[in-house]
Amino acid sequence: MLLTKILNSSYKKIIMSDSVKNIGDIFENYIKELKSEILKISGERHRSIIEQAKDYIDGSLALDINLNIAAEKFYLSPCYFSYLFKKEMGINFNEFLIKKRIERSKYLLKNVKKNVSDVALEVGYKDSSYFSVVFKKRVGMSPRDYRNLNISGEDAI
Repeated sequence: MLLTKILNSSYKKIIMSDSVKNIGDIFENYIKELKSEILKISGERHRSIIEQAKDYIDGSLALDINLNIAAEKFYLSPCYFSYLFKKEMGINFNEFLIKKRIERSKYLLKNVKKNVSDVALEVGYKDSSYFSVVFKKRVGMSPRDYRNLNISGEDAI
């Protein structure tokens, strides 16, 4: 719709023009406007893909997902998907995935009575020892210590 408007506007200017240089300037402006609109449409599509990717991650934390799987889901190459994700989110895909898994595990440890290995599985870590290492590196304490700190903190209130 907007592209047709740009074309019609340029067409009217060409008809009214009285010099070849002026027509050249009109075409140049037409191409610039067209390029701007195409980039805007393309950018909106990419934002939409990244929003969908975020939703996919949120709903798939327990699954064995990675950059290649996510890129394939959105019919993009892993390299291009990674570029778009980083550009849009300011953080790479793997860091975002780990961050989401840790956030979810913190919630589960605080609010759900599951053992640490079950929490690890629920957020996508098959190996609870590896989950504990990642959790401790990100949070500064083990999952058990985190749970105990939050339980004793609630009891103190």
